[in-house]
Amino acid sequence: MAYSTQSLASVAYQVSNLAGKVLQLLDLQASELRQVEASVCCLAQVVDMHKEKVSRREIGTLTVCKRPPPYQKIIYPTYQEPLEAYFRKPLNFSILDDVGHGIKDHSTQLGRTGTLTRKGTKSSSGAGAGTLGRNPRILEPIQVPVVPEGRLAAASSTAPR
Repeated sequence: MAYSTQSLASVAYQVSNLAGKVLQLLDLQASELRQVEASVCCLAQVVDMHKEKVSRREIGTLTVCKRPPPYQKIIYPTYQEPLEAYFRKPLNFSILDDVGHGIKDHSTQLGRTGTLTRKGTKSSSGAGAGTLGRNPRILEPIQVPVVPEGRLAAASSTAPR
């Protein structure tokens, strides 16, 4: 019994030792595989750079330095027309008075000078004086609309409930 236990323990030790060695071997192979993968990736980048250089060189060979033919020269005119002298013209904004929603007003200062000046308020009462010299309007009250009697009965009978 002791002999078989010892031999079994020896076999278990050998199997454990073998398993540890196999794991070490697998780790070494994985690291070597990672190194090979990195070198392949680097080589792929070098190949891509070389292809890019070659394609750019090919594009460069397709381009040609374009020189104008010797017979197509620029011929300047012998006589140049003199330029007109520049002078400032005053702007006339009155031609825009009838455009849009503007109101043409010749009676006020706006019509004469093109600018507005404020007038002092002369209202002695507490009511507002209006805007731009206009007198305030007194508004009439709005009356409430009345529905005719014949329509009232027809509208109430057709209304949804």
